Amino acid sequence: MDFDGDGTLDIISGSYDPGDIYLFRGLGKGRYAGVEQILDEAGTPLVHHPEELKAYERMKNDPTADEEDAITMRMASFGSWPGMVDWDNDGDFDMLIGSYSGGVYLRLNTGSRTSPRFSSASAVVEAGGQALWVWGHADPVPADWDADGLWDLVVGNSNGGVVWYRNAGTRSAPQFEAPRTLVEDKELMMFFQQPMNNGDSPTPGVRAQIDVVDYDLDGKLDLLVGDYSFIWTENADGTYRTKDGTEHSFIWFYRRK
Repeated sequence: MDFDGDGTLDIISGSYDPGDIYLFRGLGKGRYAGVEQILDEAGTPLVHHPEELKAYERMKNDPTADEEDAITMRMASFGSWPGMVDWDNDGDFDMLIGSYSGGVYLRLNTGSRTSPRFSSASAVVEAGGQALWVWGHADPVPADWDADGLWDLVVGNSNGGVVWYRNAGTRSAPQFEAPRTLVEDKELMMFFQQPMNNGDSPTPGVRAQIDVVDYDLDGKLDLLVGDYSFIWTENADGTYRTKDGTEHSFIWFYRRK
């Protein structure tokens, strides 16, 4: 996406540890500048739990601070999945941040389309009258799934599922309904493993990393879902073992009906 409105596509990346968000500015012709850490207007790394991060920064320089408490404060922002959208319809892009724990948070752009600055406060995104939550690894993608002129939220989760939160509000004040399932969660036993025998084909795994796009150019939005899993094979006694070198990821195409 074009982060700074200069007409060139950039790359916005979240991170697992420490959960900060990074920018690779586009230089054109498929080239990108070196990584930049995105900061908020207070100069703090753009994370979904900024107050905990500020507490950690104070504690790490305090010899009397409890080490476990400091680690807890830093780990509050572990895992980030960014998505940009004009939340309040003011002409610039705001930042949505999905979290490892399954919530989605909002940082409003207090700058402009060409010079983004993000608020120092992080707001909880709600759906159905309560905090939006999925089963971990929340990967939010703004998209007008029902083609009603309002952008919705499509969110992947750690169990490999994908849900749709319909926007029943307005362009400047989105309000999301309760989730509707687009891709079913996987069974918990599938979290890291896929029992397979020789000749079996893999099936979709967990940690759904998603994009919403008209992949087959038929005028309907489709889902692209990345995953993660191990392949297990069956022993003669009916137990399973992990095959060496079988940690893998695929991208799955879900065609819209």
